[in-house]
Amino acid sequence: MTCDNLIAVDLVCADGALHRVSGTEQPELLWALRGGGGNFGIVTAFEFLAHPLGPDVMFCFVVYPDDPELMARYAAFIATEPEEIGTLAFTGTVPAADTFPRDSWGSPFFVVAACYAGPVAEGHRALQPLRELGTPIADLSAAMPFVEAQKFLDEEYPKGRHYYWKSVYLREFTPQVIDVLRHLSHRAPSPLSTIDIWTMGGALARVSSDDSPLAPRRAPFMIGIEANWERPDDDAANIEWVNDCVEALTPHAADGIYLNFPGFLENAEALVRSAYGANHPRLVRIKQQHDPDNFFRLNQNIKPL
Repeated sequence: MTCDNLIAVDLVCADGALHRVSGTEQPELLWALRGGGGNFGIVTAFEFLAHPLGPDVMFCFVVYPDDPELMARYAAFIATEPEEIGTLAFTGTVPAADTFPRDSWGSPFFVVAACYAGPVAEGHRALQPLRELGTPIADLSAAMPFVEAQKFLDEEYPKGRHYYWKSVYLREFTPQVIDVLRHLSHRAPSPLSTIDIWTMGGALARVSSDDSPLAPRRAPFMIGIEANWERPDDDAANIEWVNDCVEALTPHAADGIYLNFPGFLENAEALVRSAYGANHPRLVRIKQQHDPDNFFRLNQNIKPL
């Protein structure tokens, strides 16, 4: 559970008892649940504050050729984008699919995806610059239900495929970082793999450590390194590529780590400490109170005292 807007939870703890957790009932436990994962119990119901949206939104999805100048234009756009725009860009390889021109199959791409949290007409205007960064290979942008935008890439992650993902927070998205990302992407052993550029900041960065244990939140960007491949014989090469990417990006990295992309949780305790930073000791104390025997441990585990 990583919802900053979580306001109340029904939680079954390790002792089997059902607890009501809210800002007035066990507020310390509510704080822990706003980012502490499955370490404290089983959530059977929850309430959260939602924002009105849609049902239709403007969704941008443009596949461009791999081009450092185009990526620099994208960097300039996201430096000043309004908070109504959420962007995700990624590098990879054009698949052999009828959606794309045949002469582009197998070539490197740079995809720009974005969603506008507001009226469709406003979103169309606001996202248009992202559709004009260069000459696209394909432009799949359209107004669509928000729930469909959420599912847009689901088919790219079928059951049975092999996955190994890690992340690095970035201090800046500079020309030097662009060069590193392109170099690493070209070395990927699998054409299914991508390197993702997540924009952070905005409302996310304004949540204090008193509201949620996830810290630090100041990094403006996060790189998600996704190794995706088909054959077990290719495990070693793809895992090595991800770890090489992490090492190459370390000179540009900010503090922290995103625990949803943890590899296979190697060095799990160090990863957890990095993700929660100065909030880790407080989480340990709450874990000790509610799960002293570490019953809920098959996760990104916060160990009790």
